[in-house]
Amino acid sequence: MKKLGFLVASIMVGFLGNPKASAQVIVIDPGHGYCNSRGGTPSHKHTQPYNHDGRLAIEMATAHDVGHKLKNLLNAECSGWKVYITRPSNERGGWVSIDQRYAMSNSWGADRFISIHTNGGGGTGTETYWCTLGKQPDANLTSFAGKVQKEMVSFGDWRDRGVKEDFVVRKEHFIGVLINNNAIACLSEIGFGDNPKDAAKLGDNNWRKKFAKAYQVALSKSLKKPCTKCQDNRTLTGTIASGTYEAAKVLKATGTISGQSSVVLNAAQEIFLNPGFSTNSGATVVTNLQGCSKASRQAGDNLIVNTIMGQNNQMWLYPNPASGVVTIQYQDTTLTGSVGVQVVDLQGRLIHSFEQRITGTDTPVEIRWDSSNFPQGVYLVSLLSKGQKLQTRKLVIQR
Repeated sequence: MKKLGFLVASIMVGFLGNPKASAQVIVIDPGHGYCNSRGGTPSHKHTQPYNHDGRLAIEMATAHDVGHKLKNLLNAECSGWKVYITRPSNERGGWVSIDQRYAMSNSWGADRFISIHTNGGGGTGTETYWCTLGKQPDANLTSFAGKVQKEMVSFGDWRDRGVKEDFVVRKEHFIGVLINNNAIACLSEIGFGDNPKDAAKLGDNNWRKKFAKAYQVALSKSLKKPCTKCQDNRTLTGTIASGTYEAAKVLKATGTISGQSSVVLNAAQEIFLNPGFSTNSGATVVTNLQGCSKASRQAGDNLIVNTIMGQNNQMWLYPNPASGVVTIQYQDTTLTGSVGVQVVDLQGRLIHSFEQRITGTDTPVEIRWDSSNFPQGVYLVSLLSKGQKLQTRKLVIQR
């Protein structure tokens, strides 16, 4: 099994190269897991069916769930981080050997490695282990372990059992995933699975979210590049829950805003609500041309909100670039009454506005505007109905 672990690691190195060259690499290791054998091997009999390590179900479930919550949190909020997980499944066959775990971490070029466990023995509280046989200086290991311990105590509201070196506790180096690990690594014992009060928190979904958040904060404080949601470009798919979603440059959305959720989309250059994007009844979406990285926005940026609310609700400007009359076309059979047009420059100054009466039979709606008397440059043209902005497009005027 040890040779197989290193063989897998070698293959991974060949395919993946060195991830550290372009990103902070985080490896999450949910402890233990269920194997394929019911009774074990002659040299390692199982105390429970398919349970290689004889661990409590709550330990394996908590470690797996918190690990994956952490992975999803980092992927959603930490731009420039590459996140791997050693145990993808909590089902039978998801067990991974110790040798494979640290070999995978080394092959992925981990900057930080965190192994997630729960304790046993009837105690209470949380503690964090490090090992002097790791490949990093002890000062780096104790610093990371200390940050993990501090945040877990705070977010998890646990009794503080401290930071410990594994040999000091048992007079042996018993945490195999930390031995020979090239990363700055530690092992977190969140709480005691065999203590009813601890176990109640370990099994609670909201507490598990807090445990994952504790690890995220500790990782951010430990790494030179802190966790930030501010990605240059971001795409939202699937169900979009309430919240603010940001990008420094371009934000695209093709998912569905759920229920009566309220969603704010911020980007400095472009926001695309692409075909496939939709909102349920009662949901709201607000778009702002201001990205999460204020410094990325320059006076000359071409700012535009490209909003396409499904295939039957679209706005076009043509010709674009323009030098004379511009046609603004919008397809929506529900529009009636007065429709407004608003033209602003890139500094947000109102350049021109006017209104046009339409009926429900005007499909598509076509509005013409003569841009001949306006200076060359980039403008934002918005269509409004009942005072609400429907869509905005970039228009380039050339002379």
